[in-house]
Amino acid sequence: MENIFEQECNFEMKWIIPRSKFESIKDLDYCKSDIFKAPIPGVTFALRLYPNGEETVNDKTYVYLSLYKGMMESVDCNFKVSIKNTTFSKIFHRNFEYSHLWGGILGCRKEFNNPAIFCEDNLIVELEGTMKGKGLKIDKRKHVTIIQALADKCDMDVTLHTRDQEIKVHKYILKNRSQVFTKMLENKEDEVIELPEFSTPVVKAVINFCYGKDIKSFINLKNAIEFLRFSDKFKMEDFKQISDENVCQLSSKSVEFNAKQLRECCICFLLLKKPEEISNVLNWEILDKEICQEIVQRALAFVSKNCF
Repeated sequence: MENIFEQECNFEMKWIIPRSKFESIKDLDYCKSDIFKAPIPGVTFALRLYPNGEETVNDKTYVYLSLYKGMMESVDCNFKVSIKNTTFSKIFHRNFEYSHLWGGILGCRKEFNNPAIFCEDNLIVELEGTMKGKGLKIDKRKHVTIIQALADKCDMDVTLHTRDQEIKVHKYILKNRSQVFTKMLENKEDEVIELPEFSTPVVKAVINFCYGKDIKSFINLKNAIEFLRFSDKFKMEDFKQISDENVCQLSSKSVEFNAKQLRECCICFLLLKKPEEISNVLNWEILDKEICQEIVQRALAFVSKNCF
């Protein structure tokens, strides 16, 4: 899942600012566009315009990209901001290691007094660029080889009770994977967890996953819902692995279970697919209507008509 979310993708928007709004901004006040979602999990962006200066009133107009890095460790951006029908155009680069603003001077404020800059009494700001995420935060796994070796040791100190069986596991493995398990085990003396609502095969598979084992071949359309319920109950976001085979199923179930991070990852997974790769995705017919609508909206060029 991590590779597709780390590939470079395009982003763009057109911001329509009424002339009356632009000219009404005084001193160090600013206006900002609508916020739009990028095709990278959780990443959003907007523009901010300071007509008269940023720190001091200096007859310079500044423009900034406001970026929220979402589920990524960092987002590297190359972008250009320009004003339609003018020579105003600036190129910027920034590796956003935290969510903030980046930009600079777009032009002199007095040059915006020229009526020719406005198109039908609107200032049209255009943004285009590329972004590349790095390090999906919910998909980190460290020291997998060592963890797998622990699965064969006999010093397991927690017992999981399913409908018909007991399953042994190391406490620190559960706590490492889930904050919910961490809280459950804090004050437990007998260290037994009852899981009557889950089947033994599914619980065993989840535990194998916690020890770093590959269980993709075990998950199918019949048991995928139970896996999703387990990961949702115990907040195990890194368990929700996305592939061409299950992305449509997981997308629809993310709506049913209100799994917001999973929903976002599924949408971005599909948005980042190249045209020649789309045919590899299975079960398009079961894709939720809400997901389809959002994919279409985010695939189109963004236009912001609001100015806050």
